Amino acid sequence: MTHSDPATAWRLVAEARRNARQHRHVAARRSYEHAIDRFRAIDDRFSVAALSLELASAISDEDSDAALWLIMQAVEAVVGAGGGYATIEAAIPLQERILARIDDESAAAVRAETDALLTDYGTENPRSPAGSSG
Repeated sequence: MTHSDPATAWRLVAEARRNARQHRHVAARRSYEHAIDRFRAIDDRFSVAALSLELASAISDEDSDAALWLIMQAVEAVVGAGGGYATIEAAIPLQERILARIDDESAAAVRAETDALLTDYGTENPRSPAGSSG
């Protein structure tokens, strides 16, 4: 189980962060993606979510579509696991920062998709005025 054990995943995270510090962005992104896959293989949804948000933040300026997809993956991972409100609270402002740079129609579609996901799982929505999903 070499490729899906937690130690391998955490080594990939360390490698990704090291590459990011050294401005080796392509290598960092590849390592993050492999680490996320490893955590997904061992069903560690909270690590998947945290690393997805970390990578989304790192690439949001250069690849907003991929960053938005990663944010949705993070939200879906934690709501599917029945928790992770802190992850959602971190995801929504990052998502909003990216959405501010794209057209209104596309931004509204992404918000609606995220809000529907939160509602489907009965998860509080930090974007709603009362901080609830309705």
